[in-house]
Amino acid sequence: MKCPECGFNQKYSEGMRCGKCKRLFTLDPKQQKMSDGKFLAAVRRASYQGTVKFTEHQLYAAYAKNAVSPRGCFRFFSVLLFVAAAIAFFLGEQNYTIALVVFSVLAFVSSFIVTAGVLSPNEFESCVLKWKSGRRKVEGMLEVPTLYKPPEQWPEKDIYDYGVEQILIVNRDILVDMFVLNNRHAELRMLVVSEKGYPDYIAMQVNRLLAERSDLPVYLLHDATHSPDEMRKRLERKAKWLELGENPVVDMGLMQEDVYRLKQTENFRRYFQDCLIPADALLLAPLCRGLSACFTNESTFADEIAKGAAGDGAAQSSFG
Repeated sequence: MKCPECGFNQKYSEGMRCGKCKRLFTLDPKQQKMSDGKFLAAVRRASYQGTVKFTEHQLYAAYAKNAVSPRGCFRFFSVLLFVAAAIAFFLGEQNYTIALVVFSVLAFVSSFIVTAGVLSPNEFESCVLKWKSGRRKVEGMLEVPTLYKPPEQWPEKDIYDYGVEQILIVNRDILVDMFVLNNRHAELRMLVVSEKGYPDYIAMQVNRLLAERSDLPVYLLHDATHSPDEMRKRLERKAKWLELGENPVVDMGLMQEDVYRLKQTENFRRYFQDCLIPADALLLAPLCRGLSACFTNESTFADEIAKGAAGDGAAQSSFG
C-alpha cells in the first residue's frame, strides 16, 4: 500500500509503519476494508482540498461517490452476459460449452468487483472512530454544533446584515454550522436557523425580519421524507420560538422520489430504508447550487431536478 504521508509503496502488514517516513498506519484494509490513503482521499474530496468544512454524512458521500456501486457492477455483469451470448450465437449451437466457460470466467471476475463493494455508513463510521482513536483528527469535519455564541472573528451584525433575501430553516443543528462556517449563508443571502431555534441569537433576528417583511420567503431544508408537509407540521406544533405570520413558505425537500433521481447519491441511498437519506448526502457545492436555483426560481428540489432531466436527460440539474 502507498503511504499517504510520503507516497512510499510497500506491502501492508498489521501494525507496521511506513518503511520510509515511519508513519504508523491507522486503518487496516483487512479489518476495516479501508486504507489510510483512501480515507484521506475522501477527506480531501469532502473538504474540496481543505477549503471547506463538512459533515460526517458528506465525508461518507465523498467516499461512496467514487466507490464501485452494485448498479455499476450489474451493468458490467450484463455486458459480460451479452458478450457470452454473442459468442454462442456466432459460433453456433455446438459451441455453447465455450460460451458457458466464457460466461463463468467473466462472472467470476465480476464477483470480485461486487465483493469490493461499498462500505455501509455504519462500517464507514467505524473507520472514522478508528481514525480518531489513533489520535488523528479528521481535519475539517464538523462533529457537534458550535455556534451557540457568535463567532469571535465576526461582529454580530455581520452575521445577518448582508442583505438577507430568504430564511432557511434546516432540520438539524449541524447543518447551520455547515452553511455559516463555510460562509455560504452570506453568499446565498440567507439567514440560517434550525427548527429548534439554534442558534438563538439568529432565531431572534429571524423573527425580527419576518415581522418587518411579510414578503420575505422561508425555505425548509430537511432529510428525505415521504411527505412534503412533515417539517412544516413539526414547526407549527413544536417551534414555539418561530413567528411565521403570513410569510410564504416553500418546502424544498428532499422527498423520497427526488432521491431516486439524484445520480450522485446512488451509493449512499441503498443503505437507507426507502431512500430516506440525510440532506447532507449531497456535498457542499452541489447542495448550494441546488439551493441557489430553488431561491432564484422559488421552486423545490423536485422542480429543479425535473428541469435537469427535461433539459439533458440526466436527472441532476443544479445538483450535479
